[in-house]
Order: sequence, then structure tokens, then C-alpha cells
Amino acid sequence: MLIGFLLIFFGLSFLLDQFSIGFSPVRFWPVIILAVGLYMLARKSTAMGIIMLGFGAVFLVSSLFSINAFGLLWPLVLIGVGGMILFKPKFPGRVNESNITSEDVIDGTAFFGAVSKKVVSKNFKGGKIVYMFGGFTLDLRNAQVEDGAEIVLDGLFGGGEVFIPHDVAVISDGTVIFGGWENKAVVPDKPVATIKITGAIVFGGVEIKN
Repeated sequence: MLIGFLLIFFGLSFLLDQFSIGFSPVRFWPVIILAVGLYMLARKSTAMGIIMLGFGAVFLVSSLFSINAFGLLWPLVLIGVGGMILFKPKFPGRVNESNITSEDVIDGTAFFGAVSKKVVSKNFKGGKIVYMFGGFTLDLRNAQVEDGAEIVLDGLFGGGEVFIPHDVAVISDGTVIFGGWENKAVVPDKPVATIKITGAIVFGGVEIKN
């Protein structure tokens, strides 16, 4: 649906330009980025939704008022990174975070680095991992997954792997823009539980396997 909408939108835009009607819809192309951001928010990918809305807003202002988009964007990126460092003391930065955890709900963040979690929980319920310009490894092979658990993966420029127990079924439902999302996990004959893995990846990839 998104690809079809893009083709129709730009086709009509260039067609209208040929008639010189005095209005160029092409200038409103960042609205597509805003729509993608709203779509991600609706799918509970909060971090990536906000990022895409930010990019869309910057490019829309740049397009409408002939302002250099990158001149607006890089200061905002610096401000955002600084704020994340200040308000998240345990922010991993360039230092890799690798640990064994028994938490039932995980919460991982990586920026210009990697987060690695080996979960040994007896009642794993899910969680989320957010990364930018980095990656992650999530190992659930030694965890007991609660039926209906859900993991949200949101990332920009990077990727990671999720390892699933052989007796757990996977519902893979990710949104990918310029990247890949692949589920290689074996489907068990009699699964003891089902886990849903969702999220949004931009310029990156996710691989799910056993």
C-alpha cells in the first residue's frame, strides 16, 4: 500500500507540474515521512515513530521555506544525543553492554555501540530494544517464555539478532524501510509458547533464529 501510494503521489505531482498550474505537490513529499512516523507510532514503535516525525518535520520546513535541511538537522541531532546522555546515566555510548539477566521484562538501549542480553528468566514476558547507529544481540534460548510475550525492536542504521528456544513459536511482524527482517526460526511441532516480535527498522536488519 505504501509503495502504491508513493507511485501515485509522485506520478500525479510530476503530471501537474507539466501543466504549470502554479502549485507543486512535490514540495510536500516529506508528508510521506510524517505518515510513516504516525504509522510506526500506531504500531507501538514509539522511538522510531518520533524520529521519523522529526525527520519529516525538518524536511517539510526545508522544502516549503527553501531552508537547508541538513543545516537544521545536524544541530538537532547533536542536541538529541546530548540530552540522551544527560538524562540516561547508564547510556552505553561506545561501550558494549553484555550481561546475563533474569528480568522478566527487558529494556535495552544502544547508541554508537551494542547491547547484548542473555535472558535466563523463568517467566519472560517481553520488552523492548532501541538502538541508533549500533546493534543488539538478544539470546532467549535459556529463558522460559510466557505465552503471548512481545518484543519491540526499534532501530536506525544498524541491526541485530534474536535467538529463540526451539520449542517456542514466533510471530514475526516488523516494519522495515531500506533494510531486512528475516525469520529463520524453526517452527516447532508442539510449541510450549508463542512470542511476537515486532518493531520498526530503518536502514538496518533483524534476523530471528534458533
